Amino acid sequence: MSYEDNNPFSSSPSEDNRPSSFHPYYYASGSTSREEQEQEQEEQTTGSPSFGEDGDEEVPAEYSGAVSIGDRREATQSSKPPSMHDESDEDVLKAKDPSSCCRIGQILASINTQNGGITITEAAKSSEGNFVVYTISLTSSSKSGGNYTWGQSNLIPVRRRYSDFASLHKFLCRLFPTCIIPPIPEKQSAGAYVAHPTKAKEDVTVIEYRKRALTVFLRKCAMHPHLRASHFFHRFLENDVSWSEINHTPPLNTLPKSLFHAPPINPSSPTPAHAHLPAPSSSSILTARQNPAGYPDLDARLKEFERTLAPTMEKTCRRLVRRLADLSAEYAELGATYNGFSLTSTTLPTLLERCGQASDHTYLAVAALAQSIATGFGESLVERRGSVEAVRDVLKFRAGKEAQYIATKEALQKAKETLEHLEKSELEAKRIDGMLSRIQGPSTTSSPTSPDNDIPAPEDVAISPPTERKKRSGSSGMGMSAVLGKLNHAFQGILDQDPSTTRRNQIGKTREMIVQLTSGVEVAERDRRVCDESVKREVERYFGSLNTTAEGEGEIEGESGEGRENVGAGGVSGAALRDMMSGWAGAMTEFGRRGVEGWQDVLAEIGE
Repeated sequence: MSYEDNNPFSSSPSEDNRPSSFHPYYYASGSTSREEQEQEQEEQTTGSPSFGEDGDEEVPAEYSGAVSIGDRREATQSSKPPSMHDESDEDVLKAKDPSSCCRIGQILASINTQNGGITITEAAKSSEGNFVVYTISLTSSSKSGGNYTWGQSNLIPVRRRYSDFASLHKFLCRLFPTCIIPPIPEKQSAGAYVAHPTKAKEDVTVIEYRKRALTVFLRKCAMHPHLRASHFFHRFLENDVSWSEINHTPPLNTLPKSLFHAPPINPSSPTPAHAHLPAPSSSSILTARQNPAGYPDLDARLKEFERTLAPTMEKTCRRLVRRLADLSAEYAELGATYNGFSLTSTTLPTLLERCGQASDHTYLAVAALAQSIATGFGESLVERRGSVEAVRDVLKFRAGKEAQYIATKEALQKAKETLEHLEKSELEAKRIDGMLSRIQGPSTTSSPTSPDNDIPAPEDVAISPPTERKKRSGSSGMGMSAVLGKLNHAFQGILDQDPSTTRRNQIGKTREMIVQLTSGVEVAERDRRVCDESVKREVERYFGSLNTTAEGEGEIEGESGEGRENVGAGGVSGAALRDMMSGWAGAMTEFGRRGVEGWQDVLAEIGE
């Protein structure tokens, strides 16, 4: 096997010898220097690799025929994987312009998605199967009004089912591991299917809730500086794209199984060095999350909100909505009683009718209050809890990258210590071999007068026949001898027959590993640095500055406006708490206004 067959950083390896964890794109796109190409051509001509710039370094005799890639990589000084240092950290972290991507990107860049822009206008059962499809439309919010035309002259809506939204959310989390991906509504519980197996998917309440929640999801994705520029997200909004086919095309099919074997930005384009990075353990990630640089205080507040505050508030909200619904039904029954009594009463029929009408107003006001609390506060609280989980996932990924960097450095140090130990063992073995050769050299050939010549040959030794007792004992121990013989054969197979060659091979493999880990440390260090900065910007974009004030949630970087709030209690942003409390206060105010209007007429009637 040639040197190029074992070199994972070669610019032109054979197709059959490519490692399965490397994507062919990186071999096609990786570029080598002119000196390295000339050196490779010289190796192919001479049949042996050269060392150093002038080729004057000698290959040790014990390593001839098994040259490790470390010697050549150190000599050519091209251990950095291709395209890793082409862009600066700021260029990598900078959000792209969506208008330069495609037609959908141009539409998203020109509409206001915070107050509208993307809306799910309809949810209906599909004619192709027993599932519900959601119709997505993009609408202009400019002064001129009107709808953006898709295609020639007609607005072509996009229809997606819930599973399409679920796969979009899943792959956005993998494509953007340092971004806080907005949550989507959860799937229906198994209990709902057990209770109503035929009508679980047709529950009007669930469908309407999903319409609102999925609309919020799409709008927040369109407001995110990185997601709104993603062509993968744009294709979800294209009508003529089959979403099932998208799941098997780039960039999804180029994602590695583990995101720790890919860069934090654009993980669908890993370098060969990423394949050699060690995966961090759960304990190391937990330790890294306690690091002050890993936002331990924020993580603790998020955990508190997720485990204590959110469940308590959700439970209270559901109980309140349920009791308001009961109260609304009671007022409806009371209004019907007053109205019926006014028809049969001869005294004060008008007053009774006014009381019936006021009760009806109160019934409608209580029903509207229950709906407002359920949609404006309860659903927002559920969405915040999902966002908290997303933030914790981002912080966990950041801690994993830090733990991976530490593990890679430790692995490199351990490999160097192993190499040093193997080299010392090799030198000691050579010294012992030299001493033995000097001591045993003159006496290697036996002289005729040697005492060993008095030992008779095997064929001259008379072998006495075994006695009957020995035969009987041997036959009784036949099974044990067979077992011991098999064990002896197994141990002989395990024992190293040529420790010198094995040790030399281990030295070559260890040197190769050191080169890979050296490159891996550089890659892991940059990944950690880029991941830290990206997570810091994402946390500040979502929560605002953790120290003073910054942009509120939902604002695109660079835009100015309201929403500059401190971090709220439980790790929820101040803007989020403000919106939730504002919705609650608005619902209560509207309830009081509608209730007062109805009963003021009753007081006026009584006064007359």
